[in-house]
Amino acid sequence: MSQKSMEETIVKMAIEGATNGEIARAIGLEVKIVAAITGHYRNLIMAKRYERSGRRPDGTPMLKRKGTQL
Repeated sequence: MSQKSMEETIVKMAIEGATNGEIARAIGLEVKIVAAITGHYRNLIMAKRYERSGRRPDGTPMLKRKGTQL
């Protein structure tokens, strides 16, 4: 596995919500290495994770619904 594809795999798993330890075990790397890579892509990972949930990190919805009542 090339370095680029390994990084992509690590980032993809992190976006899905896997911990650094889980990723390290699945790929066969040390946790320190995985932590360095996920730390480097931290902003991207968090943005994608919250984009999928439809909420911002503070818990507010991304889209405001006007005129709808729950």
